[in-house]
Amino acid sequence: MAINIKLVMILVTIWAAIALPTVFFITQPKIPSKLRYRTCPPNNASNFTEEEIPKPNIVIDLTTHINSSVSVITVCNNPLIKDSQYNTCRAPCTWSEGMGSVQRTKDVIVGIFSIVSIVIGIFAILVRATDAKSYKIPNVIIMYAILAMIGFGVTLLLPVAVGKERFFCEYPFYKPLYGIDSGWCTIQGVFGHFFYLALHLYWMYYIMNGYLIIADDKQMEYRSRLHAAQFASGIFIPFGCLFICLLHPSLYHTRSTHAILCTPFNKDLFYFTYLLPHQLSLGCSVTFTMLIIRLLYQNQKNYDMSPEVGSNSRANSPAKEDKSIANKLPKHFMPFICYYLAISIMGMVVLTMDQSNSANYQYGLFQYFTCLKTCQSKLCTKFRDISASMEGILTLVKSVYYSLLVSSTVLFIIPTKEFSNCYIIFKHRITCQEIETEDGTLANRAKANSSISNVDQNCSKNSQAEPRNSSTQVHIKASVMI
Repeated sequence: MAINIKLVMILVTIWAAIALPTVFFITQPKIPSKLRYRTCPPNNASNFTEEEIPKPNIVIDLTTHINSSVSVITVCNNPLIKDSQYNTCRAPCTWSEGMGSVQRTKDVIVGIFSIVSIVIGIFAILVRATDAKSYKIPNVIIMYAILAMIGFGVTLLLPVAVGKERFFCEYPFYKPLYGIDSGWCTIQGVFGHFFYLALHLYWMYYIMNGYLIIADDKQMEYRSRLHAAQFASGIFIPFGCLFICLLHPSLYHTRSTHAILCTPFNKDLFYFTYLLPHQLSLGCSVTFTMLIIRLLYQNQKNYDMSPEVGSNSRANSPAKEDKSIANKLPKHFMPFICYYLAISIMGMVVLTMDQSNSANYQYGLFQYFTCLKTCQSKLCTKFRDISASMEGILTLVKSVYYSLLVSSTVLFIIPTKEFSNCYIIFKHRITCQEIETEDGTLANRAKANSSISNVDQNCSKNSQAEPRNSSTQVHIKASVMI
């Protein structure tokens, strides 16, 4: 039974471009236009009366939630913690009192993956910079993706360097209540937003270039224009989304008590400037993946149907030559696509759950502080539907997602033959040492590179000007490598 590749491609594209946004809006919490809250009678009796009011502006209403008539608070309902300075309960920056193990596990996972990915990414940039081919399409897109990955990893580590209290307690949602600033969370949100979108865009371009290589590798005159368009769009599209978010007064906020990354506070901005570009890039990536599979399938089919007149005729047939298009793609290309699709879908699910939890959290805070305006604290009961265990599970899944995201480029770029060749050139530049490669000599590629040729000339001049015995020379080269 023949597979209709075009039909499969159309169905997958529809799924990526339409189904995922639909799922996002379906899973949004249904907060009514009018909110119900409990009020106490004047004698603080246990009988409550329910009143209906218009949906409030939560940030503004919180300015009046503390009054002198409220009795001293002794116990705060989960997940709020006691704030003795202001005689009220406040949202925690962490769950260090109740779920410290979850918080520490999250910090360890994100911290280790981010640090390792940043170090390896910087090393990869230094190594690839020695090869002139790394600056040409499609290899240059890999360097852009590594740079975006490094930037995103740095943004995840900012709370550790600055302090979580300053990061995730200082945002406008509590500014009227506690008189604190929101600068650090906004800074992390802006840079994290930019590098998050740039990373996904360059991934999409990497897959698109893979299709162009096997589809039509002869149109070299369009490479420079393609490079310019991909580089510019990878910068200006994230900048456009940032500009729209910064025009909104709510700016960036943390979306949960187990905070990792600050994102746009408004749910519409969060979707249209954060998730929608991600979904569109995923849809384009799936489209190019289907095109690649179709070309490889047709090529394999033509090869299988080629006439077998003789061994020599079979070996020299056009189908045999065309089969080499599969060798134009890196060996890690298809595993990278599978990894990319898996973590992209995982990210959409996690971020959607985080958005839903954030909206419920806002609603619960409004109910709690409205209750505090007229009631004693002991009468303000638990207000959150989500349990602490569910919050902890979501936090761990979210930390795993960010860790896989920040390490994705390194996992599939470092263990490749292209990177190995770049490392040989990099080692030759440092040590002036002739290195045998799998092809035989130091790099026919290295000799073709003008910068490497200059290094070879400098190495030969230095060896003539400063003659050394072989043992000393080997010792110096070994020390350089160390």
